[in-house]
Amino acid sequence: MKTPLHFAAAAVIAAALLLPAPARADQLEWLTPAQAEQAQVVVAGVGVIRHFCKPCGDESSRPEHVDTAEIMAIEDGDGHWNLLVNGEPVDLAYVYVPVDGAWRNLGALLKLEPSDVPAKLDRALLELGEH
Repeated sequence: MKTPLHFAAAAVIAAALLLPAPARADQLEWLTPAQAEQAQVVVAGVGVIRHFCKPCGDESSRPEHVDTAEIMAIEDGDGHWNLLVNGEPVDLAYVYVPVDGAWRNLGALLKLEPSDVPAKLDRALLELGEH
C-alpha cells in the first residue's frame, strides 16, 4: 500500500528530474598523467594566468596570480588527473598563459584541441579583465 511518504518521495524525485543540470564546462579538466605534468610545468613557469570561458558566456578574462601549480589523481578509476592552480582544479580549455607577448590558450598550446575557445586573447578581453 502506498503511503503519503511514498507519494512525497516520488514528487521530490520527479521535481529533481525536471530541473536542468548545472552548467559546467569541462573540456580539458580530466587529463592523462602526461598532460597534467606538461600543464603543471607551463603554469609553474608563469606568474599569472588568465581565465576565459567563451562557452560560459564570459565577456572578459580574469587574471589569477599563480602561487602553486600541482597535479592530483582523480579517484575515478580511469587514471585521470587534474591540474590544480592555487589548490583549485582548472580546465585547460579556459586557461591562458603568456607566450611571446600574447595570452595563449593552454589546452591549444599543449595540442589538446579545445573547442569553441579562442587560441589567444585579444586586447579587448584583456582590457575588460583589468577592471
